[in-house]
Amino acid sequence: NLLMGMGCREYAFFTYFTKQHVDLNPKLNMCMDGASLINRDGTRTRLYYDVKNIISEMKKFAPVVLKYRYHENYIVFGKGKTAKDFMQTEFTRINGDCPINVKPSDNVALITEQKNGRNSLFMLENICNLKDELATGQPIEYEIDLGKDYKKVNVYYKGKKVKRKIKDGRFTEKLRCGDAIFMEILR
Repeated sequence: NLLMGMGCREYAFFTYFTKQHVDLNPKLNMCMDGASLINRDGTRTRLYYDVKNIISEMKKFAPVVLKYRYHENYIVFGKGKTAKDFMQTEFTRINGDCPINVKPSDNVALITEQKNGRNSLFMLENICNLKDELATGQPIEYEIDLGKDYKKVNVYYKGKKVKRKIKDGRFTEKLRCGDAIFMEILR
């Protein structure tokens, strides 16, 4: 999500065997299987299938995202929160001029903007700390106000176009940590 939101056009994967854990029996040394795309014997791991799924989502969404070029990114905070409250935003430049209005219920969000003439592609990603989500068990709710300066809005989630009830340019979205939606605003 983050790479697509920032306008990246190419992705590369490489794999190497990693030390998953240390076996207590020194004669067995270290186990290296299970923590990379493939095991030493060439069998595919769960990570392999997760990456395959992500690539499939990226391919579905490529015709949309490739029409745009990266313009800017924005970080927004929930009520009473600041950049100092989140390790991942502590040293980030905060731009307050986001063309859409996003209010996280109580956490933080990253918004990226890509442009193609007057049209825009916005990504809204939940970049909260996973431990915060695990503590509550709930996704973060975001109120999104797109304004009224558009002819059409297309919303995408996991590479697919999805329907959202947009009333007066507003809708809400619940996202888990790392999840993102893309909003294509056509003017």
